[in-house]
Amino acid sequence: MPLHPAFEKMLQQMKELGAPPISSLTPEQFRKNSAQSFALLRKPGLPVAHVEDRIIAVYGNRQTPIRIYTPEGEGPFPALIYIHGGGWVFGELDQFDNLCRMFTHTAGCVTISVDYGLAPEYKFPHPVEECYAVSQWVFEHADEFKIRKDKIAIGGDSAGGNLSAVVCQVARDRGGSMPSLQLLLYPSVDLLGETESKRLNSTGYLLDIDSMMYFRKQYLNSMEDASHPMASPLLAEDLRHLPPAIVITAEYDPLRDEGEAYASALEKAGVPAKVKRFEGMIHGFLTLDHLVPEVRAQMQEVAEMLKTEFTD
Repeated sequence: MPLHPAFEKMLQQMKELGAPPISSLTPEQFRKNSAQSFALLRKPGLPVAHVEDRIIAVYGNRQTPIRIYTPEGEGPFPALIYIHGGGWVFGELDQFDNLCRMFTHTAGCVTISVDYGLAPEYKFPHPVEECYAVSQWVFEHADEFKIRKDKIAIGGDSAGGNLSAVVCQVARDRGGSMPSLQLLLYPSVDLLGETESKRLNSTGYLLDIDSMMYFRKQYLNSMEDASHPMASPLLAEDLRHLPPAIVITAEYDPLRDEGEAYASALEKAGVPAKVKRFEGMIHGFLTLDHLVPEVRAQMQEVAEMLKTEFTD
């Protein structure tokens, strides 16, 4: 179907403003511009019973900020460990606050949002190891937050979807505590593959080939890392014995086909995987409600899908 009119208008306005290409900016400049733009346009999210910021020490010398959203009720609750996107280079807790509130409010789950170390300061595989360590910490502290250990999901968008998928593979291979579900929102799962959606949506839809190469250059030590399953989970030799998956894709997203290919590969390996493609949408749409208020309906739909999995 055609590109959603609200996104068509947004992209046209961005084009008219003449924003410099991402590749011309340092990571620090890009983060600053992103945070300033978001702060100016931020819309309030849904209410939840309690929000708490913590800093935990789980991997290396880094102190990891997390934000814990708790729903109304007495519990015990299901939980979602949320790993944000941003090309492994940018993103902070506030920018994903509305989506986490939607999950907590609608799915009735505790949501733990993870502010992992960003590249290039923390290159591959540091974010993987840090997010895996946080996931194990959540299992160890489940009782403290009135969380059901049998209903702890992990999920994220874009680069966060990549990290979520990889954390599940690492948990399986190391015998760690395994999430009950992986919620992968337009995930980056193959840093090498060429797909039809990358060809069709290579420019003009927010995420483009230029920015994808920029992010990979910041995240990876060399392009040789791109073939490692901890960077490209679709390339793993064995996808058996992983948690069931919900995979969300967007029609006008370069990453659309690889996300759907990952769901198909999971199914072939005997792992249940549900795919939902949102027609007329672009990459990152679920976190663009501050620009396109109509996105709230899609955010709620995804949260309802999570709620269904928690109650099955």
